[in-house]
Amino acid sequence: MAARWVTEFEDGIPPSGVQPGNYQDWREFRPASEIDAKLIKAAAITHQQTGLTIASHTGDGVAAMAQISTLKAHGVSPVSFIWVHAQN
Repeated sequence: MAARWVTEFEDGIPPSGVQPGNYQDWREFRPASEIDAKLIKAAAITHQQTGLTIASHTGDGVAAMAQISTLKAHGVSPVSFIWVHAQN
């Protein structure tokens, strides 16, 4: 996934060629599944290679803090993370 996202950053998203300004993923209220963990790691790799900010639709504070912890473990500073819809 990270390779695809980096390519979209470098070459644009087909067919428009528009380059993304951030990377956005989604998590809900549950603990991270295996797929969630892979997406969070891919987001970290994408950020490290492109500098894109990670914006995440993350349901609650527990899930958001777990996501930040995972990103930090992969060398991503929390200042590169936006918690979207932080109402919970």
